[in-house]
Amino acid sequence: MEMERSSSKLNTEYRFVLKDILERMNSLTDEASTVEEEMSRMAENNRYVKLLMTIPGINLFSLCNSVADR
Repeated sequence: MEMERSSSKLNTEYRFVLKDILERMNSLTDEASTVEEEMSRMAENNRYVKLLMTIPGINLFSLCNSVADR
């Protein structure tokens, strides 16, 4: 992997920080996927979200946020 070859040129401190950042990014990506799946599941059962999704340019995230505020 290109990252592994590049990281061998980094000193120990930079390698530690980079590894931590990459682990956090992976964790956040996984959490975001989980949230997106849950939002989709919740939207399937909401008639208002289904109706509003027919409007061009409207996405699931903005709709779930709007519906949650009510």
